[in-house]
Amino acid sequence: MTDDPVTDITLFSIWLGLALILLAGFPRSVGLRNGDGKSRKARPKQVAEFQRMLQTQDGQELEVDWLRYPDIPKQELVDHAATHGWRYSVQNYNGDSWFLTFTFAPSTPYEDASVRLTNELGAAEPDGTGRYALDPGRYSSLSDDRRREVIAAAGWEPASSGTGKDGLLQVTRPGLELSDGVTEPQLLGIRPQEFRQNPAVIRYAREIQQEHGNDPLAPETLDRLRQRNNYWLKRFLGSAALCGLLWATGPFPLFIGMQDDIGSDTAVQVGVWMMVAGTVFGGIAWWIRHRRKRDIGAHLKALRQLRRIHNDPRAASNRHDCEDRRLRRRMRPRARP
Repeated sequence: MTDDPVTDITLFSIWLGLALILLAGFPRSVGLRNGDGKSRKARPKQVAEFQRMLQTQDGQELEVDWLRYPDIPKQELVDHAATHGWRYSVQNYNGDSWFLTFTFAPSTPYEDASVRLTNELGAAEPDGTGRYALDPGRYSSLSDDRRREVIAAAGWEPASSGTGKDGLLQVTRPGLELSDGVTEPQLLGIRPQEFRQNPAVIRYAREIQQEHGNDPLAPETLDRLRQRNNYWLKRFLGSAALCGLLWATGPFPLFIGMQDDIGSDTAVQVGVWMMVAGTVFGGIAWWIRHRRKRDIGAHLKALRQLRRIHNDPRAASNRHDCEDRRLRRRMRPRARP
């Protein structure tokens, strides 16, 4: 800061302008968008323009320059064109243009967005966290209210108020227990429907079922796992938070009370009791974690192994090789003394 307020204000304005340029101007200059607000505002106008163009077309073939409608997904263009009798046939992209070719064939059957969404949800299965990721761009020709109606009619409901950072809409079965990746990251990436297509995963899942009596990828088994995990988590977080808080703040009154110029026995006692209480809550948190491990630890361990086998088929053979080596060691005759 200087002694001249005018100079201070000028310098502040310059620094503020540079910050705005870095935060907004530079990303826009290289083709990046700050959020999708502009896209949401431009999309209705582009849809209306596309609809007007379709109403004035005749003939048997139509070429649409997709770059004229950059905020409309391709599938939505195909759906809107289908309502006017046009069926998508081919696309042509050469770097400077991107044309979609449609053929006028109103008698050709076409599955609209509502039917496709119903079919996808009918064959869908929740993942390890209890959710199913839906790409709303494939059904953007439906209004939000109509999409919610189709989702509810298919036996699902939104798991969140909007789309996530990846642009996907998370849906779930009503009454299903949910678990997020922060509380149980081992459930992330568990897609039972996809895992069951892997023969190595199927073999290992059958071994677990024979040993423990339940399928680790079954919907009801995963739902119970999430229920028990959330049950223990609620009890663990309180004790762990109190332990951390007391251990973080307890040394301050203890240190202050031990100063030569202060010498407060009361402060020392308060600090000691805070540390003791933190230790007690830490013990409770450890006991809860131990109980949780005994309750669902085997299932979580099985899921880790299933994911390892699914991502790397060699993990299954390596696992069997280790078991064979352990078996051979047990069967090896001992040398006589």
